Amino acid sequence: MWSPWLLSHKGPIVTYMARYEGDVENVDLQSLNFFKIAERGLAADNITWATDELNQNRNITYATIPHDIRPGKYVVRHEIIAMHFSTEDSVWTRADPPILGPQHYLECFNVEVTGSGTAEPPGARFPGAYKHFRSEPGLYFDIYWGVTPYPIPGPPLHVPATPAPSLEPRPHELVSPMGSVDGAVLWLGNMFAEATTRDYNILSLNKIRPKHGPLENMTGPMAGSVPAGAVVLGKQYYLGP
Repeated sequence: MWSPWLLSHKGPIVTYMARYEGDVENVDLQSLNFFKIAERGLAADNITWATDELNQNRNITYATIPHDIRPGKYVVRHEIIAMHFSTEDSVWTRADPPILGPQHYLECFNVEVTGSGTAEPPGARFPGAYKHFRSEPGLYFDIYWGVTPYPIPGPPLHVPATPAPSLEPRPHELVSPMGSVDGAVLWLGNMFAEATTRDYNILSLNKIRPKHGPLENMTGPMAGSVPAGAVVLGKQYYLGP
């Protein structure tokens, strides 16, 4: 569950896992190998992003832990990549200094997996799983031109070789880092208000109109921001204030 997500911050949602031994406090997280267990990018309509679906689902998204992985302790890395500043078509390139590049929003959790799985999917380390954004087709990508298909960045998705077993429903509860649901709601509201205020203030200081959308006079996608084999369908939507 995320805080209310800004509609302008469009992009993919990906989830990784990495196995570790011992106490997580003593683990060098940059040495862990993260494999991808879930990904969602641009829908088949070539307009709806994973973040749009997140908004439509009351800021809740899901990822299923593969049933075939080896039991043990894991770090789960859940990530939203916002693409609104990814190319020079963003109005924020007019800021002083200019702002250019994708934004990575992360949440990490520690879980323990039980069962009889044996899979140990190959993974990648962070930093390093993504190339520099100008060299990564899924990061240097112009969301304002209706480019399709969209290549989700990172290592390939792990797909179990066999169907998942049928499990009996088990009781569950919502666990809040704030200690209570009421506390979490208050924290989320305050965080969203602060983020919105900061966005507006930064735009005002740079004398830019308070919006995150594309430049008015775009002449075409930036060189290199259209992956090989992709099709440019033309500007499909405009992000408002």
